[in-house]
Amino acid sequence: MGGGAVKIAPSSEPVDEAAVGRAIERQTLEALARRSALIVIGKTVQRGDTCHAYGKAVRCAAVVVDSVVVGNLPSGPIRVHTLFGGFDSYAHVLLMLRSDGSGSYEPTGFGSGTLPIAGDRVESIGASVRELVKRIRLAASERRR
Repeated sequence: MGGGAVKIAPSSEPVDEAAVGRAIERQTLEALARRSALIVIGKTVQRGDTCHAYGKAVRCAAVVVDSVVVGNLPSGPIRVHTLFGGFDSYAHVLLMLRSDGSGSYEPTGFGSGTLPIAGDRVESIGASVRELVKRIRLAASERRR
């Protein structure tokens, strides 16, 4: 027979659908922007560095920031890591970040907070960098109200 979701109880479907809806909402550009402490556009500098986060050794890279979209930038390049890797393969990237408490940052929403830039566009969103910066700044300003 066909695969699909297992029904837990007769009344669980609306609850499950609502939970899935909330999870999807948390991954929108605006929701990620509201949850991010620092949003930057920059270039990754891959050094093969290893950072320690969550009790594990994880790959990290320095990011040289071209512009700050939201937040306060510490001096020098920032260190960014993720449990899943990948952000450091993009030469030019918009990063929505949260502090990990050790002086380094990690993308908000796992890979959703990592948006590669090609020319002046972010193809995964289908918008120009300028359009995205406006949307992000508006969403982040709503967080501060």
